[in-house]
Amino acid sequence: MIRLHSPCHAALAEEQKAAQRLKVQNPTADDANKALDFVNAGLDWNEHACGAIANRSREQNDVRGEMYLVNKGFLYSLRGEAERVLGRSSSANSFALAKPLLQQCTRWAKLPGNVRTNCTAQITNNENAQRTAKADTADPCQVALRAATDAGDALRGKDTASFERAYRRTVDGLSANQSCTKFPQMKLVNDAFLRSYKAVADRNLNVPFARDSDIPNAADPFKVPNDELTTCGAWPASVPDNAAANCRALLDINRNRLAPVYAAQDALAAGTPLPTMDWPYPIAAGYTWDTPGNNRENQVFADEEIRGPAGWLAAAKGQEVRRDANGDYVIFAAIRNWKDLHAMFDFSANKEPFAADFFTKKMLLVAVQHKPNQRCDIRVNNVASIAREAGAVPAVRVDYTLVCDPPGTPANTVVKVLPVDLTNGQVSFVEDGGSGPIGTAPAASR
Repeated sequence: MIRLHSPCHAALAEEQKAAQRLKVQNPTADDANKALDFVNAGLDWNEHACGAIANRSREQNDVRGEMYLVNKGFLYSLRGEAERVLGRSSSANSFALAKPLLQQCTRWAKLPGNVRTNCTAQITNNENAQRTAKADTADPCQVALRAATDAGDALRGKDTASFERAYRRTVDGLSANQSCTKFPQMKLVNDAFLRSYKAVADRNLNVPFARDSDIPNAADPFKVPNDELTTCGAWPASVPDNAAANCRALLDINRNRLAPVYAAQDALAAGTPLPTMDWPYPIAAGYTWDTPGNNRENQVFADEEIRGPAGWLAAAKGQEVRRDANGDYVIFAAIRNWKDLHAMFDFSANKEPFAADFFTKKMLLVAVQHKPNQRCDIRVNNVASIAREAGAVPAVRVDYTLVCDPPGTPANTVVKVLPVDLTNGQVSFVEDGGSGPIGTAPAASR
């Protein structure tokens, strides 16, 4: 009998795993998505392996039919609850599919009494969940709370699209929270979390704190939320939903993990800032980087460093490079020969602005910034030639800042170039007060 009904029990096991993900207080989007995975697996088991079996007695197949019915009713209920947590309108359809199955369960005399009782309770739970969903869309306190939860979930993504979603959800949440007047404590907690998450989103999207009206003190972006978190962290244990503990946990993150990093600034290298050149030439759609040259110039290296979703990587030598206009990228390059210059840029509309002997005396430093949903600029703060130990060649350090408008502005690709003496043997690009996908590291030509 165990082997006979094991597929039905497999569906039940998936149902129980989904229920565990949704039983926590304030389930997150991750909880809901994991629950949906379990629900889908359970429905698959139920549909394909929990039906009638040929050559089995009617009584045996009746038992399977009962399990199939009950599994399906509860699985649809859990799907509706997970969709409700995610804010999906499809939750109403899932609850509607569950209701007749659960009603039939309550009337099926062959089922044990406790099962029929559970089906009755689930009908009530589903109705309450639907009423809560409707209330959430109207109550500004709940709207702000949901936005804060979504923003926090998005920040786990560690990529530009996730940071953009977090930014937008904090804007939505702070707007709704202004009308959260019925529950002052809830309004304070919402504000603290939303402002904290917005500072993180700003930082990773290179939006200056000084440009964000929700951050009153650009020099101390966590001042306002940390004061609020200190207040709610001292509330008694009787406050629901572990609010005080959650406030203390976020305060610890803000103070000890984020604030020290956000405040850290690399000192500008000693030297005189050099002007960058206007550069109207577009990046070539596809090019091969650092291929063998035809003259002595290519004996000196050329290099390109790219920041993408996984952090900093060197461009592959001898392989074609293509840029996705819908993607996010930062490029830093040191070009020391005509072949690489013409490979990287399209000069079909305008001739390059250099004399024929340019690369016998100079190299060209290149910085490129592109984001699909933001308009950005690169500010070169300082360029310095740094002496090395005896016998070593000098090095060039470029201190720069990325400055971007918030998400939703027209995208652009900004290119800055800077000629420097060829005697410099190493180039370091150092970002001042910035961040990006998976953090950043200086890009150095080697």
